[in-house]
Amino acid sequence: MAALSELTCLGLHRPAPGAGASEMSAWFERLSGVHARLAQESRGEHAAVERQRAAEFARRAQSLNHHH
Repeated sequence: MAALSELTCLGLHRPAPGAGASEMSAWFERLSGVHARLAQESRGEHAAVERQRAAEFARRAQSLNHHH
């Protein structure tokens, strides 16, 4: 799936408030992966921003896994 299509899909299917940590963690992991792919496909400052977003979402997923 193209990265922008997957971002749209993730946005439309975000876990509901009160979702469990494992569900939220999986969602953030997917979001991180999409941003990592966007970073690979991008150049310059845009690539750096996407790498930062990917790292942020990966940390959030890990944090949820540790509180699970």
